[in-house]
Amino acid sequence: MKADLVCNALDMALWRRKFPEGVIFHSDRGSQYCADTLRILLKEHSLLQSMSRKGDGWDNYPDTVGLCGKLLPFTEGGSSAL
Repeated sequence: MKADLVCNALDMALWRRKFPEGVIFHSDRGSQYCADTLRILLKEHSLLQSMSRKGDGWDNYPDTVGLCGKLLPFTEGGSSAL
């Protein structure tokens, strides 16, 4: 998977969600998620990047991504707002 594909998908999700604030973007440690283009995009939209531990892509999935991989605003206390 290329970083451009990830950036395009994130752009579409941000547009559809009307640029929510306080969102955590969780991923594994793939090179496409470490790419400068994605990191710049995340910073431009004030998104917090979260990566799993090495070899454990699901280590904090429920708290950061939410149901069905939807972008959900992060709330104080460590959970996603539903």
